[in-house]
Amino acid sequence: MKIIQIIPTLNSGGGEKFGVDLSNELSLKGNDVILIIISKINKKSILYNKISKDIKLISLNKQKGFDPFIILKLYNIIKTEKPDIVHTHLRSLIYSFPINIILKNKVIHTVHSLANKEASGIKQNIYKILFKKFNFTPVAIGNTVLDSITNTYNLNPPLIYNGVPNLKKSNAFLKVREEIKNYKLTENTIVFVHVARLSTEKNQLMLIEAVDKLKKENNDIILIIIGSKNTDLYANKCISSIKNKSFIHYLGEKDNISDYLLNANALCLSSIYEGLPLIILEAMSIGLPVLSTPAGGVPDVIHNGQNGYLSNGFNAQEYTIILELFLKKYNSFNTNRIISIFEHKYTIQKCTNNYIDLYHTILNNKGKK
Repeated sequence: MKIIQIIPTLNSGGGEKFGVDLSNELSLKGNDVILIIISKINKKSILYNKISKDIKLISLNKQKGFDPFIILKLYNIIKTEKPDIVHTHLRSLIYSFPINIILKNKVIHTVHSLANKEASGIKQNIYKILFKKFNFTPVAIGNTVLDSITNTYNLNPPLIYNGVPNLKKSNAFLKVREEIKNYKLTENTIVFVHVARLSTEKNQLMLIEAVDKLKKENNDIILIIIGSKNTDLYANKCISSIKNKSFIHYLGEKDNISDYLLNANALCLSSIYEGLPLIILEAMSIGLPVLSTPAGGVPDVIHNGQNGYLSNGFNAQEYTIILELFLKKYNSFNTNRIISIFEHKYTIQKCTNNYIDLYHTILNNKGKK
């Protein structure tokens, strides 16, 4: 099967990472995969180096702002390649939909966030027309996202849970273990790791406030924050808020996140809204408990006392409660049980097989609305 996957960039966001992981697994299963990047490729990016050599990688080299020639470039590529399926992610749908209508391609669009967050106003109206009148099929990545698609577009879309490859140690594992050992105040220091770009929706200021409160109560804890930093006001506030806090360490973007998670006691997620974050699935793949706000599809995956804890809301007071609970009961979590939950539903292999089944269904016209 010839499949075109389209993602906007090779930045290290969840949707982009999923597009790369899915493309790799589809190729591994013998499919002919073309991965199109709307923007210019940064060959130093973490995701670039994860793309299989068997995948045909094409960049449209889009710069900032509106570029009408991008549509023409994309048209020529898709017309030449003649794919069986076009699979879009994130905002790549808005760039590619006119071409796919003209060429009458069958399109799958993975909705990586809540539908009402992904598209609003005119964009939401365009998506509604595409999903109801043309061969465009939205896919929900979790039950909460499915409900948002149903409520926004009055549709009952297919549900395919996100999947991720199992995390593995990198060659830097021992170095990271020593690094974290130097951060710890005692042998018993509890290590919280947070992985996300510094941005408003990721709500790091709340997380920092909660951890700071626990530290003032003499809890033996540290917080490691990993993720890219924009030059916006929120990111600067986050950096300023941890200044002079020796128990919080901001490390920037890393290409070996697995090593930090493997040396942690829990993953902390503080988002205001999400789809189904890949990082929580990656944490589960190594049996690491997740402490999270009830953002988006997270409650579909994290269940109190089994594979982590969910706060009741999104403020520091509510989040501190689950941190305190974890500190009392962290020894009660069963690593093998968490891994078993992951392997039952969230591996990249299961996810890819489900997409392949959906591709075949749509090609056989059974998925036509």
